[in-house]
Parts: sequence; C-alpha cells; structure tokens
Amino acid sequence: MNLSCVAVAVAALILSGCSEHGQLTSGDVAQMKGDLSYLKSSQLRQDDLQSDLASRVKALESAQANAPNSAFFDPAGGPGYQYISTNVSPVVVSFLDVSPIGDGAKVRLRVGNLSTATYSGIRLDVTYNRRVPQDSTQLDAWNERKKDVSANDASDLAPGAWSIVEASLPGIKPDELGYIVVKAHLDNIRLRSPL
Repeated sequence: MNLSCVAVAVAALILSGCSEHGQLTSGDVAQMKGDLSYLKSSQLRQDDLQSDLASRVKALESAQANAPNSAFFDPAGGPGYQYISTNVSPVVVSFLDVSPIGDGAKVRLRVGNLSTATYSGIRLDVTYNRRVPQDSTQLDAWNERKKDVSANDASDLAPGAWSIVEASLPGIKPDELGYIVVKAHLDNIRLRSPL
C-alpha cells in the first residue's frame, strides 16, 4: 500500500472520530500531522530497506550465475569443500589456510580430482577481495576493488585424490581477506593404456 492510500485511510479514521459537530479541532489536526509525518518517515525507511535488499539480491544473483563453475570461500568460513565444473571434468575445492607473503597473502587450496584420470597441471583463476560489505551503498566500490590472479601448478592431480595448490594474492593482507572465488582449468589428461 503506498503512502497516499495510507494517508487517506488515516484521515478517514480521524474524521470519523471528530468532535460531535463534525469539525476538526486543533488537536485533531495536530494528531493528523503527526500521523502523516510518521507515515512519511516509515515509508522512506521501507523504501531504503527495499532498495538495500534489491542491491544485495542483485549481487548474490550475479555471484550465483557462475556458481557451477566457481567455488566461493570466506577464510573465516571453516572447513568444507565445493564442487566446480571444469573444462574437462568436475573437481572439488577446499580452502586450507592463508598466510602473509610479501605485500599480500598466500592461500593454500586443496583440489580433489573426482575422476579416474590423471591430470598433468591445473590452473586456478582466483578473484579476491575484502569481505562483502553489509551496506549496499558500498557494493559498487567493493566490486571495483576485486582483484584477479591465476595460479598454475604443473604437478599431477592423481585420480580420486587431493592435491594442494597455492595462489599468491598481492595487495591484500591475510587479515583483510574475506572473499575468494576460484575457477579451475585442467591441462593435460592422462588415461591408462588399454590392456
């Protein structure tokens, strides 16, 4: 219900309770002004909340668009793993830890090869930033501060096993890191020879 409908409804209720002569007293007018002022401030608050929620939903929908191909981590989020579709076959990725390195941070990720093939090499594309702000007015500035790096590891990813891959994240300290998105690209595939 918009503000004008509410104002009309409130005015009708107040008028129905006016003095016995059907005229508004100065107290009635003051009450109506107070009620309308409250309704206006409530409507403005509701509009702000709706705008804030719409911005947050838009950011979540944007992040979710890449969800099958990406894993999202918060270093404070605890253990667990996430499924990623790659160019060849799916893998699971788990965040291990973060440590300082130079002017930035180094993250260690576990990559689980779910297939029966051996992959020689993996590339992780990592997007990182501070934690997502609660205030939706800061989302645009936060999005502009996201950074991207690629981490290449030439070692084998054995079938049905975990491998550790490290990525250096320049320009952010470990205690500032609050958002990590990982995509994986597998390089060469090796299958067993036929018997």
